[in-house]
Amino acid sequence: MRIILGGRFETALVRSFDAAVYPQRNGTTHRYYVCLNRKLPKAYFDRTATFVALANETLVPSIDWGFSGSGEPGALSGLALGLVHTDWGGREWDDGADLLSRFLLRSGQLSPASTDNLRYLDLSQFDAEARAQIEEHLDACKEGISHHFLCRLFLQIRAAQEGGAFLVLAEDDLALLQDVVRVLEAQRVPLPFDLPQLRGQVLQGDDFAAGLLNFAPPDAESLMAIRRDKAVNRYAARVREAIAAAHAEEGQVALLRAMQESHRSAASAERVEDAFEVAGWVAKPLHYVPVLGEALSIVEDLKDVAGKWIERRREDKEWYLLAARMTDVAVRDYLARKGNLLRG
Repeated sequence: MRIILGGRFETALVRSFDAAVYPQRNGTTHRYYVCLNRKLPKAYFDRTATFVALANETLVPSIDWGFSGSGEPGALSGLALGLVHTDWGGREWDDGADLLSRFLLRSGQLSPASTDNLRYLDLSQFDAEARAQIEEHLDACKEGISHHFLCRLFLQIRAAQEGGAFLVLAEDDLALLQDVVRVLEAQRVPLPFDLPQLRGQVLQGDDFAAGLLNFAPPDAESLMAIRRDKAVNRYAARVREAIAAAHAEEGQVALLRAMQESHRSAASAERVEDAFEVAGWVAKPLHYVPVLGEALSIVEDLKDVAGKWIERRREDKEWYLLAARMTDVAVRDYLARKGNLLRG
């Protein structure tokens, strides 16, 4: 399954990756990076991480951002996160997207919520000198990042359409796109490219699978550890099977059905294990009967073997608990990396 992170989800990934590899870029005053590396509430990275962990590949359309990492063994890298550059969708500053973005911003027709989404800027990410530089031309800066964000969003849409990838969007970016479509239809503006009907290839990141797969890794390094975990890879394949070949909304329904069936199967395995527990409890008093002692030992050995089989069987069925597994891996990885601080 291939995905493209749209809008704020891509921003969250870029900022988290750069925090580990190129931290200076998160504080630059160049407007391109002010937008690309915007500081956002952590919930955006949490949802981003969920999809990066599930996908085979996360495609990154044309962008002035390197994610090769330091090259050191075990270091964070785009390869470890499954990030892949793609030329689908064309250039970041495509002429049609550039004109369309400028029209929308100058029309004054976008809703206040859409305008706030585009112009959002948390200045706490900058040091005092950088903050002063931005505040001196704050309106121009917000206009610039709004233009860049729209152009980038249009590129992500085109790339997803050309590459047949799922486009993952946050609720506020979906609302922004709906607003864009409303304005363009009202103004009868001819489109240089198709805009999605927010169905089919668009996955709603905030409410994907009713949030049952959501988890919250502390940083990008933990996300890398999660993608390397064999159980996560095995379970993620089940998720991809349910949605990859289907229309996005139909895929989510299929996924929820598969999760429900797995839950039933796992619950059935638990009932079988409970029956063995009861059998063991009943058999214990019979050990005092000499004639039955040897036979009961064989039965208990069989019970142990069956118990291990049930445990494996239940684990195979409990892939719907993927979020819990990813959280566990993230916590263990983070504590291992921060061990020196904890010992201090």
